[in-house]
Parts: sequence; C-alpha cells; structure tokens
Amino acid sequence: MFNISAEEYWERWYAAIRERYSVRQFDGRPVEDKDMAQLHDCASMLREVFDDIRIAIVPVEEDGLADAVDGIKGARRIAAFIGSADGEQIRSRIGFLGELFLLECTCLDLKTCWVGGAFDKHYCSQIFEIGEDEVIYAVSPIGYSDAVPSDTHDDRLPMKELCEPEEYEQAVPAVQEALQSARLAPSSMNRQPWKFILEAGEIRIEKRLHLSLGNKILEMDNGIAAAHIEAVLRQNGIRGTWAFLPDTIVCTY
Repeated sequence: MFNISAEEYWERWYAAIRERYSVRQFDGRPVEDKDMAQLHDCASMLREVFDDIRIAIVPVEEDGLADAVDGIKGARRIAAFIGSADGEQIRSRIGFLGELFLLECTCLDLKTCWVGGAFDKHYCSQIFEIGEDEVIYAVSPIGYSDAVPSDTHDDRLPMKELCEPEEYEQAVPAVQEALQSARLAPSSMNRQPWKFILEAGEIRIEKRLHLSLGNKILEMDNGIAAAHIEAVLRQNGIRGTWAFLPDTIVCTY
C-alpha cells in the first residue's frame, strides 16, 4: 500500500504511456540541467513510496556504457533501480516504480530502455554507491535520440489471451482502458507475461508464463504493467490499493 499524491505526475505519466518506446541508440548529447533537475525531483518523490527501493542517476562518458550494457550506444546518463537484497516482492515493486520514472523521462523527451539482465553488474556497482545489503536489479540508459520504434514495438497479444473475454466485457470502461494500457507495457523480449483476472472491485496480475529461467524478470515485467494500470485508474478518478504478493499483484479499487 502506498500513495503518490502529486496529481500532476499522474496526468503526465498517463499521457506518456502511448508515447514511450525503448531505444538503444542515442545521439551523444548530455542531458540538459533542467531535465536532470526534474528527474532527480521525481526520483526523490518515488523514494518515499518504498523505503527499500531507490533510483540513482549518474553521468557517463559518450559510449561509456558500450562495454557495460549490451547494445547501448551514445547515452550520457544511466539510471539504476536499486533495492534491498532480501526485500519481499522487490522485483515487482521495482518494476512499478521504475516504469513511473521512465514515463517521466518520456515526458521530458528523453529516451530510455529497461535492461534487467544484460548489464555488467560489477561495473554498475562501481559507478553507483551500493550499500552492503543493496542490489542493482535493473538499469536504463537515458538520453536523446531520433530513433524510431522497432518493428516489433506494436506486436501485442490480443486481449482475449490476457483476460477472460467475459470478465473484460463486463468491466467498467476505466478498467478496460487500464488493461489495454497494461497490454502496451514493455516486457523482457516482448514476452508480455501477464494475465489479468477481474473480480468485483479487484484486478489481479498473475504470470501467464512460467520459465525455468527468467521468472525473476517476469516479476519485474508484471510490476511495469501494474504501473500502467494505476496511471489509467488515476486519470479516471479511481484510487487503487495495491498489494504485491508472491506471484500475484492485486489492485483493490
């Protein structure tokens, strides 16, 4: 259970959902001071949500990430999503907060890319000040880019594979919009691992996929989808209460 009360943020994030896409090639320009100030303010505000999760941002030299994050070129900032080593459901909660932060980047015309596995953890631990009981769970480059969405950006599973058609059809329009927004959420290798279960006054996000390897990444993906749902519910005047449980994220509204 948490509260982010700044409505101007929610309005911005709601608008950014359809604008955001992942980029791996950046143009090398440093992030402007005014944009960095806004990002630090956003990270500080999100820091108050969970006391065991924080977002840190550091500068890097041009192409300084080339050896640290696979396939990333030209980014001049990198954000790390850091949490306690033993936090309960830490990955799903990091996915939630991290996606809100990356939506804020989109509001500032900054491009980003979730990287949950293919990064040099030793290098990143050196450039960020990591406590003994902390772990970097994911990173994202931040920068400017004219790159267009990838050919697979709009490849999404039909809603009938993500939610029982009868449940979806009986849902109020705000919940239908929230699920469509979650359907647009980024996920590792575009697996779209979520499944939505609707009951009276409740949305449950569960794993549609169960992988022998990568289940931890799927937890983060489901948290990202939850962030999209919350932004749409807020825009429609609905305040949800979230519970991050093992294998399930529940929103009661």
